[in-house]
Amino acid sequence: MNIKPVIFGSYVNGYSLVRTIKETCDISSVVCDYIKNIASYSSFCKFMVVSNPQINEQLFIEQVEKIGLNIREKGLTPILIVTNDIWLIPLAKNKKRLEEIYLYTFSDWSTIEKFSEKKTLYQLCDVIGIPYPKTYAYNNKNNKDISCLTPPLLVKPSNVPEFLKYFSGEKRNRVFLKNSETLEYLESLYLRGYTDEMIIQEYIPGGVENLYTATTYSTKKGKMKEVSVGCKLSQFPAEAGTITAGIIDFKEDVVNLTKKLLESERFFGIANTEFKYDERNGQFKLIEVNARPGMWNYSTLLSGINLFDALLDDLIYNKDIPYREGRNVLVWSRISKYELLNSVKNTKFKVVVDQLVKNGKVYDPLINNDEKVLFKLIVLFHNLKNRVSFLIRKFKIIFHFNHS
Repeated sequence: MNIKPVIFGSYVNGYSLVRTIKETCDISSVVCDYIKNIASYSSFCKFMVVSNPQINEQLFIEQVEKIGLNIREKGLTPILIVTNDIWLIPLAKNKKRLEEIYLYTFSDWSTIEKFSEKKTLYQLCDVIGIPYPKTYAYNNKNNKDISCLTPPLLVKPSNVPEFLKYFSGEKRNRVFLKNSETLEYLESLYLRGYTDEMIIQEYIPGGVENLYTATTYSTKKGKMKEVSVGCKLSQFPAEAGTITAGIIDFKEDVVNLTKKLLESERFFGIANTEFKYDERNGQFKLIEVNARPGMWNYSTLLSGINLFDALLDDLIYNKDIPYREGRNVLVWSRISKYELLNSVKNTKFKVVVDQLVKNGKVYDPLINNDEKVLFKLIVLFHNLKNRVSFLIRKFKIIFHFNHS
């Protein structure tokens, strides 16, 4: 097979893609990033340093162009895959320049933009009938009365690219218990240079186990053909953060809503569509659409589907892909079993997770016996650092409780 996957992002999601491709197709990848992270130490890929596109997009695109041309000179077709918005946005915007070199695996920017900007996403939801939390679009010029919303409130940028431009490395999603605290935070963003709208949403009650994600592959004709659904068991930061453990929990309602949303715009590629289950009215409400693979993409392979195989069948072989669902129940986890069991002890998943732990159905994508010693040592060090951070946070909580 004369292809070479070029993956942008070397963290856990990047490594998970590298691992999936190696295990299922026996193909090594190229991983690009401006910092060395987990995947850069893998024996399944070659690591290449590129510029941070948030700092110098023009230089970044020139480097991407050069990498692709070098691969072409070897008689291979480079396939472009991204792991987060830092890479997705500039590569989507420069598609016309790069698509003669690379085989693109995601939609044009005109489609991605509709999903990435919360304002246009929720307008689309209104048109096609997708429920979402009560929302207010805020800027520093409009009426600043948000008394129509009931705290706690979730605040996030409508324009993610602009937010990343000014606040790279800062949390995008924040939860506030008071309207006054919400307004103070928003004013500080505008004073620091942000100009676009911010989205304020009523925070749907319930724990992280009510946060569901549909990971899907949609063909170049805009048809959703592969889907795996799961929910979070833990995240960091706890109130609105990145998944650290999750369980495959297939929900037909989530699948139907996702299909309706993505196919309405003929979306193409891998997507993570996130919902939160509202126990008050029994609805799954849309939170956001990420137009690329997510952190726990390796769970989809274990659940019974293969996103990369589907991508190859669609783009390389022009096959008519059958509809497939990933329903194998398992836990994906980047935390210790102790932390995992502690996270679910007061949730509806306690019994299920206990049994999955006993049956060896808990998978860390970084634990791979086929890797070389260096990679295993890097993962061990990374895990130890996470464990120490967990114990420090736990100690601080206990100390605060005992002295309050």
